[in-house]
Amino acid sequence: MKKTTFCILLIVFFTAVFCCRGQADISIKVGIYEDAPLVFVDSKGKPAGICVDILEKIASKEGWRIEYIFGTWPQCLERLKSGEIDLLLDIVYTQERSGLYDFTAEFIISDWGEAYARKESGVQSILDSRGKIVAGVSNDIYYLEFKKLAKAFKLDCAFVEAGDYAGVFKLLEENKVDIGIVSRLYGAKYGNKSGVAQTAIVFAPEDSRIASPKGKNGSFLKALDRNIVELKEDKDSYYYRVLDKWLGDVKTRRFLNFLFWFLISALGLLLIFVLLSLILKIQVGRRTRDLTAAYSKLKETQEQLIQAAKMEVVGGLASGVAHEVKNPLAIIIQGVEYLEKKIPPEDQNILMAFNNVKTAVERADNIVRDLLDFSRVSKLNMEPENINTLCEKALSLLKYQLDKSRIEVVTSLQADIPAIKMDKNKIEQVILNLLMNALQASFEGGRISVKTRFNFIAKEVALKIEDNGSGIPEEALGKIFDPFFTTKRGKGGTGLGLSVVRNIVEMHGGKIEIKNNRSGEGAAAILTFKA
Repeated sequence: MKKTTFCILLIVFFTAVFCCRGQADISIKVGIYEDAPLVFVDSKGKPAGICVDILEKIASKEGWRIEYIFGTWPQCLERLKSGEIDLLLDIVYTQERSGLYDFTAEFIISDWGEAYARKESGVQSILDSRGKIVAGVSNDIYYLEFKKLAKAFKLDCAFVEAGDYAGVFKLLEENKVDIGIVSRLYGAKYGNKSGVAQTAIVFAPEDSRIASPKGKNGSFLKALDRNIVELKEDKDSYYYRVLDKWLGDVKTRRFLNFLFWFLISALGLLLIFVLLSLILKIQVGRRTRDLTAAYSKLKETQEQLIQAAKMEVVGGLASGVAHEVKNPLAIIIQGVEYLEKKIPPEDQNILMAFNNVKTAVERADNIVRDLLDFSRVSKLNMEPENINTLCEKALSLLKYQLDKSRIEVVTSLQADIPAIKMDKNKIEQVILNLLMNALQASFEGGRISVKTRFNFIAKEVALKIEDNGSGIPEEALGKIFDPFFTTKRGKGGTGLGLSVVRNIVEMHGGKIEIKNNRSGEGAAAILTFKA
């Protein structure tokens, strides 16, 4: 009996040992290429960078053994597609790539494209690129996006491809090209080249993710997502130490040093206040309330500065759009007015068609002007207006599109709702934008409801626009107000609409909330304004 028990325990022990060893010996082939500081091979021939450090941390926790395979960017993409590697670090998600590869839902860091140029080239804005020779990396997302911009602006650039970003800068230094397209992080680290300068051309904000071959290694991606979320949520985690290691500079360290001593000094003052509170309890209480109010104001200001930074790129692009679009619009208006005079007065159908064209062109001109005004935070023309009237007007403007898609519109507009001070044109733009989003999200034969209510207690006017369409992906809900973020990029979306909407609403002292319906069908946008 004792021998039998001993043998069973021995078998269980060795089974557990071999299972643990098998679990700890999971081998993963990971593709890397030259894109410092995200991923690269250092001077000692070892993989390095932000993505490598974070992957190594996760691999250590999950019991993975990493085998790195270095190559050019096109080689890495081909190896990922063929399954020669299990994972590829530092790859941007696109709709086209999602058909070829699987991606992590979580991103490691955000990046965007930047243009560098020869100092004597005089290139600063996108329009200065006309007729220039541009270098980029084959199949690089920022290189491809710049090509789209050049085509959209009809700049007639000549394009030259390099193997990596280092090759792009080499072509610039050797004066073989005028402009080089690289990522913002790579440019910040290696852009200090002789005769080469950073331009004001920035575009295509994207998130760096990890990808695997289509339909394979889903368990790896889930484990990566889980660990990345945990690392990001802890502000003192290894994730933020890695970012500081690769992206920190002397100015940042000086600021942190100053902040440390500032906090030490503040702590000393706080201790003094605590001691004095025994005698000056009332005064300290008042001072505390003042500091709380100041902190709230500082926090609000900080959020405004962050939003202003996001909109800086919008302002630059808006200026370019204005110059390129306004002139053609003016020519169209002149042509319509000329042809209108040649039409017999009795032909009312053609006159009506010309009036519709003029109205549409003038609205397009207003949209361009409004975008410019918004990027410059223009002054509002505030007058008392009834929001029900603006809703009815917006619905009438969209009646053709709604009828064409067989969308049922259900309105519930409170009759005795009070007028509120607003810029009529800007709030009408907001309502139209939200209705268009609801229309585009709805299925043919769907339903859109528009409701207004007045809260007598809070003294607030609320507008709710709701659809029963496809809803918003959960991973996108936190980003829908970010400039350039869109779930409709393949359908022509620019990612500016909701960012513009939120800024207009906040300029009116209002609030906007967009969320999925609890029923699981569609989404709702809720606007609130003080009456």
